[in-house]
Amino acid sequence: MTRYRSPPILFTWLLALALLFLAACGTFEIGIEHTATPANTITPGDGVTPQATAVTTKARRSTPFMATPTPTPVPARLLGVAFVKDSNAWLWTAEAKEAVPLTHTGDVSDGAIKISDDGATVAFTRGRELWAMDADGTGERKLVSEADFAAMEPADPGVSLYRFDWVPGTHILAFNTRLRARFGTNPTDDLHLVDAATLQHATLLTPGDGGYFYYSPDGSQIAMVRSGTIELMDADGENRRDGVLTYTPSKPYAEERYYAQPVWAADGSALGVAIPPVDPYAQPAQHTTIWHIPVDGTPARHIASIAAAPSGRIVFSPDLARVAYLRQAEGASARTDPASLLITELSNGETVTYYPQVHLIGEWAPDSQRFTFLPVFQSESQLPQAQIGRLGSDPVPVNTPADTVVLYVQWIDANRYLLLAKNVAQDTWNILLGGIGAPSTVLASIPERPGSDVPPYDFATVRPGTPEPHPPQAQIGQLGSDVVPAYGDADTAVIDVRWVDVNRYLFLAQSSRGWDILLGEIGGPSTVLATVTERPPVYDHSQAD
Repeated sequence: MTRYRSPPILFTWLLALALLFLAACGTFEIGIEHTATPANTITPGDGVTPQATAVTTKARRSTPFMATPTPTPVPARLLGVAFVKDSNAWLWTAEAKEAVPLTHTGDVSDGAIKISDDGATVAFTRGRELWAMDADGTGERKLVSEADFAAMEPADPGVSLYRFDWVPGTHILAFNTRLRARFGTNPTDDLHLVDAATLQHATLLTPGDGGYFYYSPDGSQIAMVRSGTIELMDADGENRRDGVLTYTPSKPYAEERYYAQPVWAADGSALGVAIPPVDPYAQPAQHTTIWHIPVDGTPARHIASIAAAPSGRIVFSPDLARVAYLRQAEGASARTDPASLLITELSNGETVTYYPQVHLIGEWAPDSQRFTFLPVFQSESQLPQAQIGRLGSDPVPVNTPADTVVLYVQWIDANRYLLLAKNVAQDTWNILLGGIGAPSTVLASIPERPGSDVPPYDFATVRPGTPEPHPPQAQIGQLGSDVVPAYGDADTAVIDVRWVDVNRYLFLAQSSRGWDILLGEIGGPSTVLATVTERPPVYDHSQAD
């Protein structure tokens, strides 16, 4: 399952940057330039401060949990996209081909929304509480109340919800809290779990003993990050390996603590992490170090040092074979001037300059070949548009209407992606479904509200490489001829076909409204006779002479 993970701060910065540069113009040349520079090396050194220490194993947990989460294969929807619109939780599904509101109270917070791997449960926040409901619009329930948060440590000054996400392959939510202080983020470095089915709570790691959590793709392990250290443990908190990598935190902002952001390999065998210099704006520029962290207990390895732009992201490919990052020309302003997009192969340090003027890097596709980025636009009359790059090929723009600014591309698989785009003329946000060489389709339009951030969304889909399931569809056969479907929509469940005469038949078809009873005809159209909103109806028919 692939899902959207991008902080709202990133969107806000990107939107402001894109609109700021609408008043300017520039020229560029497209090309791939091989760069030989001593700034990129696979030789440890260069004043590297992070340390890979001998792994120590401890069992340390606060309270026992209901059972160790054991991810199991679950039937997944073709695609489900959950989002917040008009202060309600909404869901678009491939089955219904439309978005419908799950809540109708108008009090869902804009902070975040998460959909489980199987697309069956959606989690969201109301005020200071964590809620969930089923994807069919039923089972709305409060998971963590204000009273629950008030009972958590530290009691003074108290805590509130900070980060939350589903444990892969389960209906268990993991979440962190933060202090209820007037200034700063103030994470408490804990880890809590709540089962969305049973509503059972547990504190897996107490304040100061947990941190930012990164579950492995199969949900069996956790990379736990605090400011200055990365640890590994099993999903139940056992088999803890402290200090697999320790580092001196970067200090871009004095009031905030820096937390490294490790990335799991798609197969769960290792993590990659980029550690920026302590002072990212120092002159002469200091290098960012790239580390490989195995999960088998062997020490972390320093595999590269890169001269990256201090305000840019360093994005690992899913196979951890390469990184994409930005580099600015010597003397350029680290906060305002555009940079070049570079890609470094981590196995040998080979680096190419892929694109000369780029504002922001997006994500790699699951095949580790394509990636997205936002370039500097060519003229003041052209809105900046996200591009799809590919190793060894020129970039191509994502397919969107001309009056939109595509700010974020999230890959579903190697060929399909979701887009978050701003319609500048209408002041709306659009979530679109696109594909390589295919047009984009608007799944949802969300009016922009004054003072609000970009709308949060999340998605669930079948796992990479899994054939997309099709609903059961009745077929009509004839001796000596090929079979034909009873109904033309291949993505609609069609059952219980009953003949009226030699050419006409009745059947049931699932729709966004429930179940339709239709009258069909060989080689002709079908007509809806009735709709039942609940389970497939029982029906009968008669025909007068």
